[in-house]
Amino acid sequence: MNWHGHEIAAALGSQLVAAPENLAWEASGVSIDSRTLRQNEIFVALKGPNFNGGDFLPQVADKLAAAAIAENAPPEIARKIPVFQVRSGHLGLAALAEYARDTGNASRIAVTGSNGKTSMRKLVSLALGGAGSVHASIRSYNNKVGVSLTLAQMKRGAKFAVLEVGTNHPGEIRELAELVKPRLAVLTSVGSAHIGHFNSRNELAAEKAALIAQLDSEGVAVVHESARELGAVAAAAENAGVKIHSYGRGENTDAKLISVTPETPTESQPLPNSVTVTADVTGQSVRFQLRTPAPHHAELAIGALLVAKLLGADTAAAAQDLREYQPPDGRGNIIRVRGAWVVDDSYNANPESVAAALSLVGGARLAPGAERIAVLADMGELGAQSEELHLGLVPHILNAKITRLFLVGREIQPVAKSLSRNRDIKVRWAESLKSLNLSPGDIARNHNLILVKGSRAAKLDAFVVSLVNTAAEK
Repeated sequence: MNWHGHEIAAALGSQLVAAPENLAWEASGVSIDSRTLRQNEIFVALKGPNFNGGDFLPQVADKLAAAAIAENAPPEIARKIPVFQVRSGHLGLAALAEYARDTGNASRIAVTGSNGKTSMRKLVSLALGGAGSVHASIRSYNNKVGVSLTLAQMKRGAKFAVLEVGTNHPGEIRELAELVKPRLAVLTSVGSAHIGHFNSRNELAAEKAALIAQLDSEGVAVVHESARELGAVAAAAENAGVKIHSYGRGENTDAKLISVTPETPTESQPLPNSVTVTADVTGQSVRFQLRTPAPHHAELAIGALLVAKLLGADTAAAAQDLREYQPPDGRGNIIRVRGAWVVDDSYNANPESVAAALSLVGGARLAPGAERIAVLADMGELGAQSEELHLGLVPHILNAKITRLFLVGREIQPVAKSLSRNRDIKVRWAESLKSLNLSPGDIARNHNLILVKGSRAAKLDAFVVSLVNTAAEK
């Protein structure tokens, strides 16, 4: 979004302590990171427990930012660039978001769920692309800062805005829904992710359903069939006066997945490059290809088509646009490393997503002598259910025919103990990736298939980088 100086002053409102005298200028965007800030963007200085964006104002001024929004700024900065002094950088960013939301005409779509938020956001964006300009989160910006930044960056004239909404504590989704004020809410699932911050799965379902509860009577809810019948979800829709539109494999869904046919794997290509999807979307038959090896993405895809149809897009054209979809980095994309194949699912992990990734690996077709190898780390934020949910991975590991298993973290240690006497699988555990001392060269060979998956705190993405670097060094 291009921001005029007077719009910034108007947006900041009660947060504004002091504004520059000259407001007759225009900025090209909004940034909160001095490292990626581009010339003529507005820099919003945020404070956190371990950082203060105000410390980087000299670098921001040197980069010729259009302006800075900060709680305090040295006089020499104000002589270089316009400075808006505010009571709080975080509230200032939220104020920009609210102004952009209220002055724009975009239909806002908010996506939440225990699994698949980022993939659904990408799929919905693609499905709506033929019906008008789409603005969307560029990464998994699903907390207060990320959602505010996405709204503040929204381009003028955008017809649709697709935003992710996440949670790791009670009340967060309601707060974000009040910020977004969506026209359409999407709920992909209610699983076990972040359940450690809630007293029960029902409480977690109520947290997700808060997105639907904030819709007005003209709003629309699109929900995966697995969550449709949950009491909290049904109650939220009834109280808001909105109808639930569902998608999935069931007969009573508005968008029904009829079949998913993976491309036939070969020894030289052990996982399919794509799947062919056949579905019925509110009575209209569609068939399209999805460039992913994971069949479970097909349900997300038909959910995206349902969203697009409800917002007036042409279903057949939207289905063909989904051919451009590729899994987001770290969420199941396939990387060729030396003589091996790596399933990079390192972005995050919860019981349902780990089970799905192991199922994918188990169905691969390997060359003679090749191994199925898994590098798994803790699934975070599971609370008192952590041991039970981690042990629940054991049958999935065995069904996937994993022959070498590398485990990282305290929470996943019970899995190592459970499998320690199994002669069909070699298990190695360590508290950290560093102490595991796993050499990429030891596993990235012989046409092996390697799954890398864990919660972000384990930083398994760094291990994927080391695998790729190993290939480059060959």
